[in-house]
Amino acid sequence: TFGFPRIQTPVESTALFGSLTWRFSDQWSASVEARAESESQEFNQAPTVTAGVPAGNSSLVVFDLDQDFNFVSPRVVIDYKPSDDLMFYFSGSRGVKAGGFNTNLRIFDNQRTYDEESQTMFEIGAKSTWLDGRLNANLAVYTSDWDDQQIACQNPVSAFPGATSTQRTYVCNVGQAEIEGAEFDIAFALSEALTLQGGYTYTDARYTAFLDD
Repeated sequence: TFGFPRIQTPVESTALFGSLTWRFSDQWSASVEARAESESQEFNQAPTVTAGVPAGNSSLVVFDLDQDFNFVSPRVVIDYKPSDDLMFYFSGSRGVKAGGFNTNLRIFDNQRTYDEESQTMFEIGAKSTWLDGRLNANLAVYTSDWDDQQIACQNPVSAFPGATSTQRTYVCNVGQAEIEGAEFDIAFALSEALTLQGGYTYTDARYTAFLDD
């Protein structure tokens, strides 16, 4: 007697990227990068069938929403090469993920949209070559702060008396997290036909906040 609503979520994104590298000497260099992005989103919903649909049914709801996101993602890298076989580096960056719309049922009007999330990361490491190029070893240590994390939240069943739908999950910005870790990998060429590789990764990730209304 009734059908699912017609939903459209068009997205238009425009970005500009630039990079600049400055070599102070044969040993030192620095790079600066930036990505500027602008994103426009829409959420349109209209019923496909209206005849015979009970009043208050969610398939009758009409939405015509839009939102814009504008952000810059920078990155800085500093390299130090004391020799041709050894390099130390430091990098700092910030990444942003745009928000969006919650198109599912059984949520409130103020839950229809969610904001962007961002992550700020710092990394220090070394890349090395030994034994005339037969042995390669790399090490990296990093830390990251994750702000306004987009997490799946859920409304309680009691918020919608008489509802039987289980679609109460939506995306919201309620998370803050810290991530620390280290990575090590090594490769040793025993011959032109055989190479041994190994690696180890350690990650310590924790929520520092998780506040859901």
